[in-house]
Amino acid sequence: MAVSDRPVWSHAASLPWRNIAPGLFLPLGNSFELQSLSDGPRRTHMSLSPLIQRVILLAISLLLVASWPAEAVADEIRFMRDPHIGHGMVVFSYHGDIWIANQDGLNGRRLTTHVAREIAPRFSPDGRWVAFTSDRFGNNDVFIVSIDGGEPTQLTFHTGSDVVGGWSPDSRSVLFVTSRHTHPFYSPMYMVPVTGGIPTPMAMDQGRSAMINPAGTMVAFNRRAVSTTRKEYRGNNSTEIFVQDLSSGEITQLTDTNLEDFREHVHDAIPMWGVDGMIYHVSERDGIFNVWRISPQGGTATQVTHFSTGGAKYPSISDDGRTIIFTQEHELWTLDLPDGRPQKLTIDMDFEPTTNLIEWIEVESQVEGFGPSPAGDFVAVDFRGEIFLVPTDPETGEKTRVTTSPWRERYAEFSPDGTQLAYVSDESLEEELWVHSLKDGSKQKLSSHESQKTRNFVWSPDGSRIAYVAANRLFEVDVASGRSTELGYNIARGYSLSQYSAEGDWLLYDRRDEEQGQDVYLFDIATREEHDVTVNPFRDSQGTLTPTGEHLVFRSDRDGGTSHLFITHLATLTEDPSDPLVKARKAEQDQEAEPGPLQVDTDGIEQRAVQLTTGEYGVGTYFLSADGETLYFTSRDDDGPGLFSIGIDGEGRKKVSDGTFDGIRRTRNGEAAFFIQNAQGAGSELHKMELPSGSHERVTFSYSVQVEHRAEWEQIFEESWRVMKYRFYDENMHGKDWAAIKADYKPLLPHVGSYEDVYDLANQMIGELNASHVGVRGGPSRPQEGAYQTRFLGFELEPGGGRYQVSHIYRDGPADKEWLDIKVGDFVLALDGQVVHTGDNYWKILNHTLNEFVPVQVADDSSGSESRELRIRPVTSLNNIKYEEWVAKNREFVERESDGRIAYVHIRSMNQPSLRRFENEINQFWNAHGIVVDIRYNGGGNIDQQLIDILERRPYEFWNSRWDARTSGRRPRQAIAGPKVMLVNNRSGSDSEVTPMGFRDLGLGRIVGNPTGAAVIATGSYGLIHGGTIRTPGSLVVTWDPSKPNNYGINLENYGVAPDIFVENTPNDELAGFDRELKEAVDEALRMLAEGGWRFVTPPESGEIRNGRGIGGGDVCGLAPPAGDGGGN
Repeated sequence: MAVSDRPVWSHAASLPWRNIAPGLFLPLGNSFELQSLSDGPRRTHMSLSPLIQRVILLAISLLLVASWPAEAVADEIRFMRDPHIGHGMVVFSYHGDIWIANQDGLNGRRLTTHVAREIAPRFSPDGRWVAFTSDRFGNNDVFIVSIDGGEPTQLTFHTGSDVVGGWSPDSRSVLFVTSRHTHPFYSPMYMVPVTGGIPTPMAMDQGRSAMINPAGTMVAFNRRAVSTTRKEYRGNNSTEIFVQDLSSGEITQLTDTNLEDFREHVHDAIPMWGVDGMIYHVSERDGIFNVWRISPQGGTATQVTHFSTGGAKYPSISDDGRTIIFTQEHELWTLDLPDGRPQKLTIDMDFEPTTNLIEWIEVESQVEGFGPSPAGDFVAVDFRGEIFLVPTDPETGEKTRVTTSPWRERYAEFSPDGTQLAYVSDESLEEELWVHSLKDGSKQKLSSHESQKTRNFVWSPDGSRIAYVAANRLFEVDVASGRSTELGYNIARGYSLSQYSAEGDWLLYDRRDEEQGQDVYLFDIATREEHDVTVNPFRDSQGTLTPTGEHLVFRSDRDGGTSHLFITHLATLTEDPSDPLVKARKAEQDQEAEPGPLQVDTDGIEQRAVQLTTGEYGVGTYFLSADGETLYFTSRDDDGPGLFSIGIDGEGRKKVSDGTFDGIRRTRNGEAAFFIQNAQGAGSELHKMELPSGSHERVTFSYSVQVEHRAEWEQIFEESWRVMKYRFYDENMHGKDWAAIKADYKPLLPHVGSYEDVYDLANQMIGELNASHVGVRGGPSRPQEGAYQTRFLGFELEPGGGRYQVSHIYRDGPADKEWLDIKVGDFVLALDGQVVHTGDNYWKILNHTLNEFVPVQVADDSSGSESRELRIRPVTSLNNIKYEEWVAKNREFVERESDGRIAYVHIRSMNQPSLRRFENEINQFWNAHGIVVDIRYNGGGNIDQQLIDILERRPYEFWNSRWDARTSGRRPRQAIAGPKVMLVNNRSGSDSEVTPMGFRDLGLGRIVGNPTGAAVIATGSYGLIHGGTIRTPGSLVVTWDPSKPNNYGINLENYGVAPDIFVENTPNDELAGFDRELKEAVDEALRMLAEGGWRFVTPPESGEIRNGRGIGGGDVCGLAPPAGDGGGN
């Protein structure tokens, strides 16, 4: 095998002859040009024969190769994915196609060429086929193709995702990962025959990676997926190795078998049977993914490779167990077993991209951001990182391209005189404020501050200065000189700028304080003094000065928590502004008034605020008319959302227009407003509204945006790094040198060839932080339209009697109807008019049904005698149906085990629908003696406060009529008075870890199950230039501990909440349908009920009086009041 640890020529590429160095021959058609070594640009042309030309070219080639820097000699191939080796060949995925090469790396060639994305290739053990996954029809399906190429054969037909995982030893079936099983939260791996037919589940309970040993007697597998991007994870969500005896079905766990030692558990992933009978796999036991091996009988694992950087990833093994192939720092490496050393494998391949690297996107009236000109005749719009000027009347004016770069330019704002545009760009690799002259096209960078910047900047009235916010700091920059001056710092999220005063000597902004209050402030630029002009304990924001500068309009939630508009006088009042005579005089004065210096008197200013809007519907965005007499604001009424107006005196409220008006902004001259509607894809439609009429129409325009994909990939990489730098919750980046990490990964950027490669590279870099809730995601480089939609009839089938038999009918599914005569054991003879036998892949039929109802022919026996035809309306997803069936079975189990005393609820997600459901269920089970709150398989959200609030409620009274049941009228009803048990597992994550931690710390009950996933950071998403996103964890989550600084206790990220009682379902439990975790939770609730230790108070000695009532013999839990104690009126 030819291997190398230094670069070699691998791409077929032409040498860059022109301008290489003085004195070299340069090919020019049939002649050569000789540049002088010493006499400057003097050149001599010579006409040479073809033979002489070839000799000269060869000599120059040898000279160049000899003198070229070693690191630049190779145009090396990186980002080859999912490699496999065997039969003297290697196969891998590269740029979305399947490639094959000799085992020594030579003769690399495409095996598939398709616009779809093809991944996960695997040789069949007999060497005839390559199985792979493709999204040719819009979703991942399994295909096979001859090793000699040709037309692939599709094996699976399902709108779920099917990803190749290997082969059966006899080469008759392909193993694949899927989610099509009956359980709502996991699935075993499946096998599909290469001759076609229906896929069948493997005997494991759940699987994400598996290999059957050559003898076909055992399978080694992972039950959970492994993340190869996040580094150094330790916790209960690690993936472990299991082996199953295929004759007995017994499953044994080999790695990390001590559940209580979960904080030391690491990933042990992708088990492979070696020629020596050992199970090879990759593990992070030494802090980085390396190859290890372990006996099928268990014991201590032994390290095989010892990489200190990068790590061994995406491994696979030849079917004879003699060679492992894997990627290390995005290159291929091989390892001969059992005692070989890892060797880098260089692939020699002539590669030409099958897609263009430059793309023109035609944009029709779509924008991502906008800024109107002072007169509203033009709008600066941005799309895909470019800024354009478009006329609002297509008959007047022409479009202008403002920026032409691969970097991201946005947030354009016209100067007050309309001659300049300020905008934010990351051209310097930091987001900075720039200004563009509309007169001569010149541009200038105004800021130099390493921080994230947004539209949070404002022009001074004369256009000479711009105030902006960066990293919680307030700056003012002189546009002419570019000199910035820091004006202030606010630790509590900085400042939200509104405007300058008319004279330009004051700044208006709102900001929060460390007590989480929020007020509007006027800042005197000369004295650097700040004046709170909306003094109030509530949240005040979005201040606007009236044209005369006498009043301030602002938004506040001081009216019962609903945001409304208020107005306040800035100067001390000397007379009652509501007096009719005063109003008349002021109206006359205002007609002639000119803006003057602001007068700000904050003494007593809190008493001057007057509310302008009222009602149950709050105010969103607003703006003031140019004359200062009318306020326009977004809100809603009983007919729906709209734009409303109201006089500055709070009179004359009316609805101007129905609909939504996102980002609505008035032009400086006040004659129009602009807003966006109808978001489509990456952009939204821009609309112009005439004021004061409220009539509006779409602004029509079109332009082309050039996308140079390689340049955009660099921008995405840089922005991903920068976003994490400024938005990650820990400024110390978990102790990592973030700049050094970028320096390690960026040299790989020239090797990426698709958006998927960029995501992978960025995620590998981000993974160095060992953080949850992160990741760069986006659309594929080569998206495919869905060609079919699988429809589900609500039952499962298994082969039997040459036909298919019904093996399961989903509760409340399409087939579970009282008018349908179908039961488990029935034989299905035909679907949608097509006869089916064992071996037929009936999913092909269900992907293309003819009508809304599907005819299904069934019979009691396989002969089909006395068959009956049913008409079933299918569904396109069984997810909710599977989930509700699972919950119902659990509830029935708990009721049976507790004799109806213990209630059961499952919280599916930490979102509002799940909260509403939980509240309804607590209302339903309020009188239960106890409850099991199951949050297993709950990935999180943000409802922990509401859940804890309900769970810590205690009954305190009854209000009961003499004519009502004695249980009626308990206060509060929405509470469980008895013992509470919370059930968790490794897939309880994020807010489903916050909740049990709070549950324990507040002493509300006991936690049963196995430790949570150790993934707790408050996160959000940040949009990227191409429409993708990066998840950015911006807030830490720590427990409350008054003994620590800031009351900050344990950081829950990478922690994992341990249960009070450890228990975990084994694979054999799951296969048998036994929920050991739920059984222990019910038993614990019953134990607590018997002990009485769950009670909120210790019963006092008999006869003791509390609150005027003897409760010594009463039932403290409040399940029922003492006889005769009606309570209430």
